[in-house]
Amino acid sequence: MKPSETLEVSLFPIPGCVCFPFSKVPLHVFEPRYRQMIKDCLDNDRMIAVSHTKGRIGPDRPNEPLPKSKNELYEQLNKNLKSYHSQEIFSAGICELLETTEDGRLMVQIRMSKRLAYRGDVQTVPYRIVKCEEFFDENELSFIDLDNHQTTKNIILDTLRPMFEKDEELNNYFVNNLITENSINDFTFKVFQFIKLDEAIMQELLESRDPVFRLGVLNSVFKTVKAQS
Repeated sequence: MKPSETLEVSLFPIPGCVCFPFSKVPLHVFEPRYRQMIKDCLDNDRMIAVSHTKGRIGPDRPNEPLPKSKNELYEQLNKNLKSYHSQEIFSAGICELLETTEDGRLMVQIRMSKRLAYRGDVQTVPYRIVKCEEFFDENELSFIDLDNHQTTKNIILDTLRPMFEKDEELNNYFVNNLITENSINDFTFKVFQFIKLDEAIMQELLESRDPVFRLGVLNSVFKTVKAQS
């Protein structure tokens, strides 16, 4: 297993959002603390981690009604909402600002590049900055070295192929990244960009250091899909 370096990243907890390396995560950011976080990260080239959550911090508040006027909208945009306890394994990457709306909301995209493990807080307000270590698999495994897993890869590719063929950009990704990917480790992460399971299962897979276990789960999912088609 590779040695881990310590990193500092900003943490954005989002219930139900489990992100894997290689994924592109679009976000619509409107809370003041997270708008500030995005701006600070852009200014300082700091990565942003997006984490699934364990539960809320503090009591629930009733949902606010939709704004009926521009003044009510601006009032809501200047409030921070509920806070959440974060999972301790998550993915992070560099943020790209796509659009800033007239009322200050930010449309961004994060290209996830690293899987990280939480090691402690650097800052907690107005948003969290955390110390992390990169979270590696126990072994680097190749389809070339483990021919018995090639059949599983082919089942997954054959099931995905029709979805990719409808879109030129996706098809290029399929041909240049999934078909040619020989690392079992990276292949399992790349496939999870395009399927969504229960978030608890997704989090378990994100926390797994065993690429063969992740491939086995994918095999079960795609065998079921193929049987139903």
